[in-house]
Amino acid sequence: MLKSDPESSPLRRENNLALRIRLAEIHFPRKISSVRDIELSVDTQTSMPERAKPAPSKVVDVVAGILMERRIFLVEERRANDEADPGYVEIPGGHVDPGETLEDALRRELKEELGIEVEKARLVQKSLAKATNGERQRIHYFHVEKWNGRIESKEAEQVYWESDVSNLSIVPDRRAVRRLLRVQTPDSN
Repeated sequence: MLKSDPESSPLRRENNLALRIRLAEIHFPRKISSVRDIELSVDTQTSMPERAKPAPSKVVDVVAGILMERRIFLVEERRANDEADPGYVEIPGGHVDPGETLEDALRRELKEELGIEVEKARLVQKSLAKATNGERQRIHYFHVEKWNGRIESKEAEQVYWESDVSNLSIVPDRRAVRRLLRVQTPDSN
């Protein structure tokens, strides 16, 4: 008795097409108008299973500094006229300049935005996010354990201490703060 090739069976081809459509929808959220759009999105160089190619847009590195005191954390409310994420409540930070280390970028950004000197910080999480202007970001979250200076808003609409994680506008910020809150004891800074 001859066995048929499972790769060539009509059911297998149907399931494979459904998988291709789903992968294409995940990686290419724009409307798919034909099977040709799907076929163009599949990486023909990989072996089974086939995978959709990610969108060819650049990801920029960003740093964010989480300052905490007695289980409350510092946030900034972005200005209404900011190009990206206007009015959002976020963890303070900004872009990493070319050739700059993550730690140097964190020190520079928090000096520019808050007027403080970062003395001790440790990386707690990395996340991917997409700003409202379409920019794809790799956010490096640091717990700023020690700083000097008086905190003041130099670039944002305002900065303030927040206790409710759900008031943060983006999910990666919420995850990073929750991670820190889980490891902190009630009386630690």
